[in-house]
Amino acid sequence: MALAQFLGLKPYPKFMINNPGQLEKMTVEPSTKQIREFCVCAILRNVTFTQESYDSFIDFQDKLHHNLGRKRTIVSIGTHDMSTIKGPYAYKALPPKDIVFAPLNKTEVMDGNRLMKFYEEDLN
Repeated sequence: MALAQFLGLKPYPKFMINNPGQLEKMTVEPSTKQIREFCVCAILRNVTFTQESYDSFIDFQDKLHHNLGRKRTIVSIGTHDMSTIKGPYAYKALPPKDIVFAPLNKTEVMDGNRLMKFYEEDLN
C-alpha cells in the first residue's frame, strides 16, 4: 500500500484532527522522570480492526518496542480500548506489586510481576 501511494498508484489516506467535544486529561507524576521522562498520548476514534489488521498493528507495535524502544527500556507503547477504561488518567511509577492491569484482549488482571512474565512468555 505504501509503495503504491509513493508511486502515485493509490491516493494517500486523509487524516483529520477533529474537536472531540470533551477533552481527556493525562496527569504525569514526577516519579516517572527517573524511568521515562516523557509521556505522549493519542486517542484514535472511529477505528475498526479486523483480526488481520489488529494482528498487524500489534506486530508493528512489538517491533517498535524491540527496535526503537530498545526492548522497552526507553520507550513503551500502551494500546487500550477506550470503551473499557474511564479517566481520569495518570502516568506514574509504582512498585510492580502495586500495578493492577489487564493486557489488551485479556480478562485476567495482573500485578506488575505477573505482567512482565506474561510479556516474556508472549515473546517466545
